[in-house]
Amino acid sequence: MGQPAYWLLAIAGLVLTGRAAPEVRDAATLVAQLQASAAALQDYEVTGEGISDGKHSHYRFFYKRPDLVRIDTKDGEVSVQPNGEIRGRLGHGPFGLISRKLSRNDRRLHDAEGIPFWESHFPASVGRIEALIKNGGTPSMTSGPETYTLTVRSGDTTLTFVIDRATMFFRENSRSVNGKQVDLTRYSNYRPNSGLKASFFKF
Repeated sequence: MGQPAYWLLAIAGLVLTGRAAPEVRDAATLVAQLQASAAALQDYEVTGEGISDGKHSHYRFFYKRPDLVRIDTKDGEVSVQPNGEIRGRLGHGPFGLISRKLSRNDRRLHDAEGIPFWESHFPASVGRIEALIKNGGTPSMTSGPETYTLTVRSGDTTLTFVIDRATMFFRENSRSVNGKQVDLTRYSNYRPNSGLKASFFKF
């Protein structure tokens, strides 16, 4: 790990100008490119489809730097407000636009790993990958025609990330414990830097 600062800056420049980044040949270089991709993001939206503990989910995810996050599902919507509050609403029906304040301690706002939804955006996810490796996780990678696959093993847990070569964003991520997959999320319709306004997150 620990790429020199000039290397990260060079990759970030390539991402921002749309030029192809250097070929990835090892896990450390791949993580550095993920860091550069995250640094280049001002906002994004993406569709997620997941399964965890046998439960399926489908949602639209929105992020705006530095910490605005919104998730829309058929069952409701939740968002970090511009003032820092967490608010939720149904998003449909006669009372769909009525929102209420939620506590950050509400367990419904955390995933199976205990990660709150407001820390589930791409830059935070990349930060967790980096921290896991620094704390002793073992990374490895494979390369395909359209994707890279990054695997990080730590204790009995294995995290796997399938990364699109063109966008350097996740196509898929999964978690396995003792060799058994416990959750999986696939992503599609990724739109980076689409110009999301802070007002979109307010309700």
